Amino acid sequence: MNHQNVQAFGTFMKIGDRIHRHETYLQWGEGTNSLGACLLLNPGSAKLTKQLDKVLHTTGQATGPIHANDPTMKQLIRIVERIHTDQKPLSGRFHLYNLFQLRHGNNVESIRHFEELSRLGIYDSSESFASVEELKMHPWLLLGWGVENRRSWLYLEQAKQEWMKRVQESGVPFFGKEKQGTTDYYHPSPQKVTDRNVRFEELVELHQTKFRKD
Repeated sequence: MNHQNVQAFGTFMKIGDRIHRHETYLQWGEGTNSLGACLLLNPGSAKLTKQLDKVLHTTGQATGPIHANDPTMKQLIRIVERIHTDQKPLSGRFHLYNLFQLRHGNNVESIRHFEELSRLGIYDSSESFASVEELKMHPWLLLGWGVENRRSWLYLEQAKQEWMKRVQESGVPFFGKEKQGTTDYYHPSPQKVTDRNVRFEELVELHQTKFRKD
């Protein structure tokens, strides 16, 4: 699929042996207006360019281009371009938020790590919450933090509740594929490649239903 000219940007912080990522967005054209936003679990295995990685490990902080070729980024690009199919060339930013900022490729392991750090008072969740004012800037928010859940994950539950409180206060319309009988939302890019097109179509349809003009 031939995507329009899109780049990913992010800010990374190195804290001890941990890497945090925040202020992440996909950029089309020169516009700074919001094309939408999503709320996922954590930054996964997001990688910086070699040059920025060097800066990060030397200074402890780096901001700039990141690779947008992992399955999640590719899927989000497809979703945004389909939703804004009437805008060509597309111009603006799509913002990526996370329940927590720790970079880690495995969902369950990352949550356990987050829970442990939070319990010890080493990780402060408040750093990853967007303000109500910031959320008001977005035309919509896609929820997709995943459906893994354990009763012992207390800090994760607190993060979800705080996020949803802010989302509801802001009035930003939100959607996502909800797991039946829960308040959790499936990730926009399933691990199985064959499921990705199905999820893509489901999310586009959910968006169209939410914003359908009667």
